[in-house]
Amino acid sequence: MLRNGYLLSLLTLVMVVFAVGCESKGGNNSTITPGPERPDEDPEDGPVVGPGTEEDGMTIEIIVTDISAYSAMLTVTPSTDEKYACVFISSAQWPDMIEGDDAVKYIVDNFNPALFQGEYSEELQPLMPDTEYMVIAFGYDGGVATTELFTYTFTSLKAQVGSVEILDIKLLKLFDVAEVAALDPAYEEFLEVCECFGVVEATTSKPCDTLWFWWYEEWMLEEYSEAAIIEDLLMYDYANNPELMDMYYSMDGSDRFFFAGLANDEAGATSELYIGECFTLSKDMCSPAEEFLAMVKTESNSVVMFARR
Repeated sequence: MLRNGYLLSLLTLVMVVFAVGCESKGGNNSTITPGPERPDEDPEDGPVVGPGTEEDGMTIEIIVTDISAYSAMLTVTPSTDEKYACVFISSAQWPDMIEGDDAVKYIVDNFNPALFQGEYSEELQPLMPDTEYMVIAFGYDGGVATTELFTYTFTSLKAQVGSVEILDIKLLKLFDVAEVAALDPAYEEFLEVCECFGVVEATTSKPCDTLWFWWYEEWMLEEYSEAAIIEDLLMYDYANNPELMDMYYSMDGSDRFFFAGLANDEAGATSELYIGECFTLSKDMCSPAEEFLAMVKTESNSVVMFARR
């Protein structure tokens, strides 16, 4: 994911969810029966697979609804209060011909799933359009798999281009963090994470308050796909408009940045990805720090900006 301009491709990022289950049109529910119990195995050396079955152990009902191109709503309901683990991955991340205790060990070793009890619901996002995902849940306690694996696959919808588009994203104001902190020490913590604050505004083809936009480094246009940038944008809540961003100055003329963004229309359809022209940032572009403090000032005190990312 992108954090202040540094990218890890989300195309290979495993999503581990608290408790996951899916049911969708065209989906596929199945179970993977574990291998024989290994009572003499030390859990520290690997998971011990217990003999749980649908008849004598916990079962897990997995449901996913409201599936769109970029999100889905999940609910998982275990039949008992036993602990269970669950992972949510793209089907491409699951190796062929793996089953039983080997499958449990693979999940624990590679995905480090969290443990939960009781029913859980959550929105799964971001998904990539027209992509098959796989949910795997199983009872797990003290290093021991207590049930078989319950699995489900579903495919996100194909993307539909929305009726609203981003026409422009521009930098309205830039402020030097050191100058702001000199006037208000409450902002000194930002000296460790950024050099300047940017006030950035998006313009859309029609009024829209459901937007995602952020800044990225120019080299990412070559190193990463548009799909990776879309995934990063969708990892976060809707942006404010204007948005206050923590940023960095360019080291030289070749160190450039660009804005990227998406918009959702009233039907929930997402626009095509907007990518703006590249630009540099320098301290001589900054407005007086007093303007920043006046902008964020309330009736009683100055508001410290906490970076959204």
